[in-house]
Order: sequence, then C-alpha cells, then structure tokens
Amino acid sequence: MATFRLLIITGLCVLSPAWLPAPKTQQSLTVTAVRFYRPQLGQTQIKAFVEIPYAVLTPTRDGGGGRLTYQVTVSIKDSTGLELVQNAWSGHATAAARQSGASGMEILDFALAPGLYRLEVAVVDSLSGRRLTSDLPLEAFRGRTDVSDLLLTPQIRTAQAQDTVPMPGEIRKGNLLIAGAAELILTPLRSKAHYLLETYNSEAETAQLTVVVQDSSKKVIVSTPASSAKLPAGGGVLTGTVDLAGLPAG
Repeated sequence: MATFRLLIITGLCVLSPAWLPAPKTQQSLTVTAVRFYRPQLGQTQIKAFVEIPYAVLTPTRDGGGGRLTYQVTVSIKDSTGLELVQNAWSGHATAAARQSGASGMEILDFALAPGLYRLEVAVVDSLSGRRLTSDLPLEAFRGRTDVSDLLLTPQIRTAQAQDTVPMPGEIRKGNLLIAGAAELILTPLRSKAHYLLETYNSEAETAQLTVVVQDSSKKVIVSTPASSAKLPAGGGVLTGTVDLAGLPAG
C-alpha cells in the first residue's frame, strides 16, 4: 500500500491599488511550474503558469476605453547556460481589467529530458517599456517517479459536451478541465483548494491520502484524516478538494 502526504503551503499575494501609478522599477513575475512524468518517453512534461498583473501595465488612450498590450518572451536554458528554446508573443486586455485589479494567465507547456534547467520569462509593457521578469530553476525527473508534483487550483470541473476546447486559462487532463493558477489565493468567498496529481505505479494499488497545510514556519495548520484511494495499474490521476475557510492570513 502506498502512502501519499500532500503538502500545501499557503501564500498571499497583494497587488497595488489600480489607481496608484505603476512602479518604474523592474518587478518580478509570479511563475509556478508543475512537473508530470511521461514514462514511455522518459521525459518530464512541464506546465508553467505565468501571472500577468494588469495593474502595473499602462493603458493606451484610445476611443474604446484603452487597451493593455504587452510582449511575452520565454527562454529555456540547460545547466551550462545553453539556450534550448526561445519564443515570444504578444498579449492584450482591456484597460478596465487594470482598474478591477484583475490579472491574466499565460500557460506554458513543454517537455524536458532528465537534467537541470532554467526557465526565464519576461513581460514588457508595450507602452511604457516596463519589464517584469522571472527566473525559475527546473529539475526534470532523473528516472521513474511514483507521483507528479502537486497542482493546486481554484477550480477543477468535469468537461461537458460543449467543452470541445479548454477555456482561456484552463488545461485539460482526460475529462477534467483545470483552472491555471500561478498562486492560489484564498478568500472568504473562495476558500476551497482543489488539487491534482498523477500516479505512475506499474501495478494496481491502494493509497492512503492525507492533506496537510503548513504556514511559512512549517507549523501544521490543517491536517485531514487519511482516506483510501484506488491507483489503477499503469498510473492515473488523483483529485480532491479541501475547504480552508477560516485559515489565518499569511
């Protein structure tokens, strides 16, 4: 029998009020990467979530209420600094998104051979030239692993007949549609944390699954009783939800 202990470390992200002038200095992007293993290829599949904070972008002044436009550049380098992949594209949103404090989501999907890598992401505001960056180290699995990384999300839903493609900001795994999140923000009105992880066992097993929430000092805030989960031969997907209403800020 396998035993899985899911560890959720809570975090809180605060954006500056939309009416404040956007800062002039370079800022960091919030980027999270989740690794999934592909045994048949011996590769690690990476899903990376990049949060685009509209509040720090400068709107254009046009008759339609203004727009936010930006350029995204992504670079993947190996442990020697050799650039393996570079890609760039443009993004945009309405200026109203800035005033509401909303943010955008760019989802990256790529495969890596075993080894160490670095993911570099830059977002440049088209109007002001302001640059936001992230430099994220990655380690592709060096061999067969039992489980993927833990993916945290504000929503997992079952695909319906009309869901021929994922909605913007979603990824699909089988019949599940998962909302991408670079950082899971809990609020009184959205207190549930949804999670997903893949298993890669070669034979059918039963697992004991426990969810543990720690604060930044490693103090356990929430710990759920162990529950049994069936793991099909060849691997599968485990999902669940934990309601964290009342969790202290921090």
